[in-house]
Amino acid sequence: MRKNLVALVLCASALPLCAQHAAVSIPYPNAKLTPGDVDPSLTKEKLCNPNFHTGTVRAVTESEKKQACSLYGITKGCPGKGYELDHLVSLELGGANDLKNLWPQPVDAPGVIGFHTKDRLENKLHATVCSGQIPLWQAQEDLARDWYSEYLKIFGGPPASSASRNKDGKVLAPDGGDHSADSPGNK
Repeated sequence: MRKNLVALVLCASALPLCAQHAAVSIPYPNAKLTPGDVDPSLTKEKLCNPNFHTGTVRAVTESEKKQACSLYGITKGCPGKGYELDHLVSLELGGANDLKNLWPQPVDAPGVIGFHTKDRLENKLHATVCSGQIPLWQAQEDLARDWYSEYLKIFGGPPASSASRNKDGKVLAPDGGDHSADSPGNK
């Protein structure tokens, strides 16, 4: 239902993109399983300290990862290459390390908008919070409510197709080739 709603929003707000993006899968967590949760000890002051790193607060065991995958009915390959055990409210925005905030989010792939896209949003929201443009609670709420709608609002449209990037994230030429070595900055 949510996926169809997002496709309709895309169509309504960007008619030329409708056909191109109507078939794109935008996975969302099950709101009953993963409503999102925050760690109240992770304040704006801590999160915005230049010495803060998510590795210092990341505490999800392998058992918890498998449990989160199992709750979503994914018993093979999760966690693994095709999924990231994602914090719905990201750690860099004060998200908690518990099952109410964890879900198996697929990798970005042709036809699937996944965790790399959400990571880009999380980085932008972190910078926006730390610069004082929005309060921390708002960024947390926006991620938990509908992260992809927030992505569209902040970046002005859907991400470039992951099919147009190589494994290192470099944009490929229309012929599918990586011509980055040909650009003036790489000579």
